[in-house]
Amino acid sequence: MNHEGSNEPSNVERPESSKASEPSVQVGSCQNCGAALAGRYCAECGQKDREVRRPFLTISKELFQAAFELDGRAYRSLYFLLTRPGFLSAEFVSGRQASYTPPLRLFLVLSIILFALVSLGNIASDINQDDSGLVLDGEEEISREERIEQLREGLAEDEEIQLVRQVFSELDLPFLSQDANARLGLFLDAQIEVNSVRLMEDPSGFLLGSLDYITVFLLLMMPFLALIQYVLYVLSGRFFIEHFILTLHNHSFVILALLLLLPLGILADMGVAIATPVAEGVSILLMLWMVIYLYLSLKRFFGQSHAMTLFKFMLATFSYGIVLSIGLACFFILTFFLS
Repeated sequence: MNHEGSNEPSNVERPESSKASEPSVQVGSCQNCGAALAGRYCAECGQKDREVRRPFLTISKELFQAAFELDGRAYRSLYFLLTRPGFLSAEFVSGRQASYTPPLRLFLVLSIILFALVSLGNIASDINQDDSGLVLDGEEEISREERIEQLREGLAEDEEIQLVRQVFSELDLPFLSQDANARLGLFLDAQIEVNSVRLMEDPSGFLLGSLDYITVFLLLMMPFLALIQYVLYVLSGRFFIEHFILTLHNHSFVILALLLLLPLGILADMGVAIATPVAEGVSILLMLWMVIYLYLSLKRFFGQSHAMTLFKFMLATFSYGIVLSIGLACFFILTFFLS
């Protein structure tokens, strides 16, 4: 039985007049593939909808912000990195990643800032030094050239240095030709002489010059700590990448703490009546927090008891200390010959 007042079936197409009455939505098109845009990014090719022809200062600002993540998530990441051990790592492995700076970028940016500040401090120290070319040798001032010549003469009389030079100059690698081994021996012998003089003349400056490679060194060492954690927490069911992310965040925290210690150390050296003891006290508290932080990061990330976490923290610290010592020895040997 038909009812004249019944509703129209849902599959019946509406008349054209109804369609025409709907408001039209103006959307842009992707400059790369031509697809219609429904937001800032193209759903087809992923290109961002932005105008290339912009003032240079605007582009420079965007590049700086993109490189150093100077937005809300950068400040949020730094706050949680400093105050909540293991929090960023737990958030990242849980899939909540868009709200925080990626761990590798966080580590690299903090490393760049730290070693840039150290390098600037070293340059400023060199500028403030006496530029007369005279150095103090006992009670007598002599020229830098004379001092270097004295150091060279001292090297020639040092039996241990001469033994090392002889070993490296006679190096014979089986995969190199005789001529290549000879050239390599001459190069290593020259590097030993030049860098030994540099090291004796300015030990702190030579070590600070090695900081150019320290970021690469730390990146190479972090997988070893992640592996140590992986072995200690093998029953936790976590993948190696999760241990590596925690290691990245913990190293980033250490670098951030060092960044905070730099101005505190400068303030403490100024000798101001009130500022100096305050800066020294805050520095001590920050160094204590570094140890407590690393312990709590394991406790909160893996969720084990305090006793078990303390045992594994001490074992991981001891094991990583041995690996780090070996790595540092290899690192300084390489930088000694390559710098």
